[in-house]
Amino acid sequence: MAELLDYFGCLKGHDLSSFSREKVEKLLLAKGILEPKHVVRLSQIEKQVFPPSSVPILKPGNNFANNFYVFLLQHYENGVLDPFYAFFYQFNDEIYGMDMQQQKTVALEHFKTISGEILTKAISFIWTEKNPLGIDTVSNMGKLQMLHGQQLALKSNLADSTLKYPYLQGDDSYFNQELLFENDLIKQIIHFETHLKILLALNEKYHFEVDTCFSTNLEEKDNPIRDVVEAAPKDVAPTNPFKLPKKSTKITDKEAMDYLLKTIFDKKKK
Repeated sequence: MAELLDYFGCLKGHDLSSFSREKVEKLLLAKGILEPKHVVRLSQIEKQVFPPSSVPILKPGNNFANNFYVFLLQHYENGVLDPFYAFFYQFNDEIYGMDMQQQKTVALEHFKTISGEILTKAISFIWTEKNPLGIDTVSNMGKLQMLHGQQLALKSNLADSTLKYPYLQGDDSYFNQELLFENDLIKQIIHFETHLKILLALNEKYHFEVDTCFSTNLEEKDNPIRDVVEAAPKDVAPTNPFKLPKKSTKITDKEAMDYLLKTIFDKKKK
């Protein structure tokens, strides 16, 4: 796994609001935050020649994207852990007294429901091959592989967002509790990572799929949809990309927990 460099505060003291876009890009490139990359859309893959002949564009590097994502998850760790613990408190009570096969049946129902909550419906991948009799067989890509691709897209979206500027300037106070409920991208990431953490724990115990993506934290393993997945919708940047949004009034603990738990057992209760 590549070394995870610390970019937090690396632009502290720079008045980015007074810089032109070109000057900002030049600074980010010099710091290793931006890298020249070729972007290939899924619709173009069949006709794409590798290496691409198009002019690369500046995009956040993988190391920076990983670093920022880890910072955000560590900063809002309780936003993931609290509903994770709450789920398994209820799940353990639900499977009490069951043998392993009965537990696995219940766990599989949750696994399919929760993965359905966060798996994108926009794209899907299948494998096709011929068996020894020459008959075509079709297999779906594993849910964990798909989720890994979505996580990469979220990392890319976060690294591309204006949220990176307070991070790069070392403004730790900007990432407060209110921002968690104010910023749609952060809410999306915490929502995704909460459900993903539950799925990985269920899969670890009940072995629904072979995990080839998440078994080592942040390691960028081979993934057939890596670098070609079209990113999920991004947050809309303000007119001035360096003008940060206002912070809302304080959210109560009850409101926070209600939000973070609202989808985990919804379908189970219906």
